[in-house]
Amino acid sequence: MVPAVTTLSPTAGPVAGTNVVTVTGSGFVIGATSVSFGSTPGTGVVVSGPTSLTVTAPVGTAGPVNLTVTTPGGTSTAVTYTYNAVPAVTTLSPTAGPVAGTNVVTVTARAS
Repeated sequence: MVPAVTTLSPTAGPVAGTNVVTVTGSGFVIGATSVSFGSTPGTGVVVSGPTSLTVTAPVGTAGPVNLTVTTPGGTSTAVTYTYNAVPAVTTLSPTAGPVAGTNVVTVTARAS
């Protein structure tokens, strides 16, 4: 049976990877399932049954990639996983405040 992916949770994560993604679908095989984020394999794949697995996302670059699940039965149709860009802080306001704290700071950032 060719595996199928129906949902990912979460559907996005940091470019540093390391977040655990839960994949639901069908046709997953304990001990014989791999997950790829684009051309890069995920790590720590744990298949809890034929409809659910977890995988740790590898390091990636900002933007969408095709996530696929492969078993002895074949490779799933791709679903989209998105690597989020790391924000770069552009301004802080105010740039100073009292030692005791209590002031509100506004942080403005852009995707890097």
